[in-house]
Amino acid sequence: MKVIVFQVAAVACAATAGIISYDLYREHVTGQVSTGVLSLGCETNAPDSAFDCRKVTTSRWAVFPFGAGEAAQPGQARKPGVPVAMLGWFYFTMLTIWLVGVGRPSYARRGLHWLAVAFNAVGLAASLGFVFIMATKLDAWCLRCLATHVLNAGVFVLLVLMRPRRITEAGVGGAPEAGAGAVHPAARTLVMTGLTMFAAHVFINGAHLHPGVRAMALRLDHERNQYKKLADTYLEDGKAAFDAWFRRAGVQIASRPDDPVKVREGQKPLPIVVFSDFECPQCAEVAKAVKSLVEPLFDGYVKLTFKHYPICTKCNRVAKNAHPYACDAAYFAEAARLQGKFWEAHDWLFANQNRLKSLTTEEGIRAAAKALSLDPDLLIGEMNSEEVVQRVMEDVEEGVRLKVSATPVVYMEGKPLNNYFETKNPRFWHEVARAYWYDILKKPPPEHVKKLLDAGPAPVTRGSPDPKAGS
Repeated sequence: MKVIVFQVAAVACAATAGIISYDLYREHVTGQVSTGVLSLGCETNAPDSAFDCRKVTTSRWAVFPFGAGEAAQPGQARKPGVPVAMLGWFYFTMLTIWLVGVGRPSYARRGLHWLAVAFNAVGLAASLGFVFIMATKLDAWCLRCLATHVLNAGVFVLLVLMRPRRITEAGVGGAPEAGAGAVHPAARTLVMTGLTMFAAHVFINGAHLHPGVRAMALRLDHERNQYKKLADTYLEDGKAAFDAWFRRAGVQIASRPDDPVKVREGQKPLPIVVFSDFECPQCAEVAKAVKSLVEPLFDGYVKLTFKHYPICTKCNRVAKNAHPYACDAAYFAEAARLQGKFWEAHDWLFANQNRLKSLTTEEGIRAAAKALSLDPDLLIGEMNSEEVVQRVMEDVEEGVRLKVSATPVVYMEGKPLNNYFETKNPRFWHEVARAYWYDILKKPPPEHVKKLLDAGPAPVTRGSPDPKAGS
């Protein structure tokens, strides 16, 4: 009975790891990140979190031989490298088929079992190697990858526990056992299992080499290379980035008299509109960049308008539930606005993204209200009010009209900015500031701003230039 339990558990571990590996392979080929159960929380990481799935799955270690895709030129595929996720998909599929078809051989054919254990041991060694790479080379963890490695270790332990035992006429431990002389697997079972494994091998390789899949991989490689080339140009040349922004078409963004706006009065401000999500790590980074990088260059004369666009099904009819607490955070911010503290709530929510779940409970809301010196009873009532819910919905619908699909989306004078090589690029903002002071206002900036411009932009911090990155 124990053997059956061990076998079922081993099949479950191997099959689950195979499904996760397939999903990682699909993401590698299509560039589309999973949400829901298969994401294992990868799309809801807080800023500065040690968990960064995308950093792992797009690294040089994601293709075998390692770094094989780095020398690819536009229009060329990543080969001769093979995605590590595909190797994992193949490996766990083979294990699953073996465990279902053969399970535990009889003692007479114990060599087959130890062959399976050896195959699993090689895979386990690879798992340990990838865990070591995440810990030392990447300094980042992919929860989905880690799950497959843990499941792989589980299969190894279960295979050892399933090892064939010598059966005497009295049975193991002296208890009689029916079929003690049977030899398993029979030749027919072994052949059928082998043929199934071969068919799976052909299917997996065929899927990877299918013209449609190869064409998609070629196109994505071309896009990534072109995007990286463009990003490198704009990150190094702020004038080129500014010219690219200037040539873009602008859009009309609906506004309300009581929109959350932060502005310094006294002269024409630089208008910036941000569609944002309080649970989105990139949104927190952009908010930080606006405060520390943009506002000082314009001496605070920035008209910053905040628009809600939670990636959450609770208040966004077109979004996936990537950020399950984002709508509650938006309601909290709007309720705080009614007490005159929207921007204080804005800063608190971004600084406490790991605590947003608490806003779904009265106790958590009261604690947040206390931190911001808000009336907790009034706040709780306003969070669920029709006015607050409607305002968030209006922002979301405006985002839908503008075809916002991910956050953050930043507009300057109605023209969209690229989050990677514009929104957080010091060289770009220095060019905008020079144009603002000398071309629009036609006057020199204050002395402290002039010193910033004369000193030049700080070095650019390079992240992932993946055009699909975002929340």
